[in-house]
Amino acid sequence: MRTLQSVPNGKTTPLVLIHGWGNDSRIFDSIRPLLEQDFTLIALDLPGYGKQPDTFPASIEMLVTQLLPRLPPKAAYLGWSMGGNIAMWLARHHPERVSTLVTIASNPCFVSRDDWPTGMPVAIFEAFQKRLTGGVDKCLQYFAAIQALGDKNQRHVQRKLLEGSNQSRCEASLDNGLQLLQQLDLRKDLQALSQPWLSIVGSNDQLVPAQFGSALPSSNASTWSAKHCGHAPHLSRPEAVASRIGDFLLQYQSRTEPSRSKRAVAQSFGRADEYDDGAELQRQSGQALLERMERPGKNQDLTVMDLGSGSGYFTETLREYCGASTVISLDIADGMLKRARQKGFAAQWVCGDAECLPLADSSIDLVYSNLAIQWCQDLRALAEEFARCLKPGGQAYLSTLGPNTLWQLRAAWRQVDREVHVNRFAPLPTLTTACTDAGLELQCCDIETWTRQVANVRQLARELQQIGAHNVNQGRPKGLAGKSRWRALAEAYQLLVDDDEQLPVTWELGFLVLHKPGEY
Repeated sequence: MRTLQSVPNGKTTPLVLIHGWGNDSRIFDSIRPLLEQDFTLIALDLPGYGKQPDTFPASIEMLVTQLLPRLPPKAAYLGWSMGGNIAMWLARHHPERVSTLVTIASNPCFVSRDDWPTGMPVAIFEAFQKRLTGGVDKCLQYFAAIQALGDKNQRHVQRKLLEGSNQSRCEASLDNGLQLLQQLDLRKDLQALSQPWLSIVGSNDQLVPAQFGSALPSSNASTWSAKHCGHAPHLSRPEAVASRIGDFLLQYQSRTEPSRSKRAVAQSFGRADEYDDGAELQRQSGQALLERMERPGKNQDLTVMDLGSGSGYFTETLREYCGASTVISLDIADGMLKRARQKGFAAQWVCGDAECLPLADSSIDLVYSNLAIQWCQDLRALAEEFARCLKPGGQAYLSTLGPNTLWQLRAAWRQVDREVHVNRFAPLPTLTTACTDAGLELQCCDIETWTRQVANVRQLARELQQIGAHNVNQGRPKGLAGKSRWRALAEAYQLLVDDDEQLPVTWELGFLVLHKPGEY
């Protein structure tokens, strides 16, 4: 897993903040106090902005040449609007200096093209350029107005944008910045982006359409849409935006993943007596995984393994779907298997560890695993076991949870204390790398974000407990939280609410299809 190096004050690698066109570094003032709790911040004023001398250059190469002496050897980067484009370019062309990337309202291709309609129309962009020649003050006032359009806090955002443009009135720098935005097309660069990247967009942004997030050209990219926000969500909803940024960056702070006790995992799921009543997510995910499968047809010799079968909800479905003669239902929790056996399915019930499968080499035709492998600690061992047990030509269909799962709950707890309260799962690229290193071919890798709402934090805690998915990390707090801490948690979570009452809960799901080379 990629990590952020520690610095002398005990915080992570520095976080460099790069502002956008028409504003200086003060545009981050609303989120700086929130980010300073965990990160060492370096807020840049670009050439020609704020109190920086010189003129903003019209080419990205010249700009970066000027910036590099002012930048740390390695840092995480947060860029807003044009600042995000600069950070993207740095991440691609100076990858050794950029550990992690966060962009806010940044479109890799700002002006639309024939093959990129989710940019600003050329005619509107050129009309905006003409406004600049008519006077800097009026142009910046107009720009602040269109950035704030659609935001539920429109007046507040517009006022903050105008305050941040007071010292950024060099016409030559502004004109060069527009030329840079018009020329830049970073889509091909970002296809090879190696760093983890979080793209934050405003759902009502009039300059950068939120739907471009679904077309991000990087497999390492995650997207979060800040509801009811325009082009400056960090001004409209600073607590929510800072929480999302902090949770994303802290994924890569630790040198090791939180350690989980396999015994605790088994006991947690073994005690989940009401699992079937609360496993709606698991049922939806399992069905989505089934729909990705190629039906192998009737084959009396086909052996299928339901890995992490739980209560056996999909065990019999797999037999019918695949026409298998043998279905192995394997789970680490014996309590789950006992409940599954009571359903009377014809299967081989095996209590075992996915990282050390009690199966013979080349004995399985197809592996189906729905929301189970995220509990594994050693992904390399897991992948090697798949490669060992699958027959040549065999397939593995997997769904798992990604690190953005339950980020709101994790961020809210972090405002209460700094203990580990919420499970965190490995990034999908870590799993795919382990699988390809083990000799398996990756045929499909999809990441989907599912969001639902709950009434309050106690309901969420009950649901996690019901399906056995509550905190099983070693070093977790002992005992139950008191009333004051539940109250503090509820207040912290409320800052992340999208609508009037309901609390958003995010689940990040990854779907993989793997193939073992060879033929039956």
